[in-house]
Amino acid sequence: MSDQRIRIEVPANEWVTSNDRLHWREKACRVAAIRRRSAVLARQQLTTVDGPVMVVCRTRYRAGRGLDADAAAPTLKAAIDGMTDAGIWADDDADHVGAICYQASRKDAGLAKGWHALDLLIIDQHVQF
Repeated sequence: MSDQRIRIEVPANEWVTSNDRLHWREKACRVAAIRRRSAVLARQQLTTVDGPVMVVCRTRYRAGRGLDADAAAPTLKAAIDGMTDAGIWADDDADHVGAICYQASRKDAGLAKGWHALDLLIIDQHVQF
């Protein structure tokens, strides 16, 4: 497998961070929307993988200073679950998604106002340490 890339753009009103204090129902609705969006994009853009992969995530914001690198973990979790739903890997357990790496967020003036993005790099990890 060669490395694969995908960008998942999410409207700010669906974005979930570890700093949010949302009602459980609101959070569940946001997570479901991200998961559906991720599944659709993954089916269109990615090929299936059979071995362990590492997912490298960089969050993108149109303006502002962004967040700490792992603040978008709940959004990324929903996106990975969507990729599992799409059949990109059999499960998102440690045997299939062996590592997740967060990189510092970056501004992206090309994003539409009120949108954020996850830029994901999926790297083959057949060689493990």
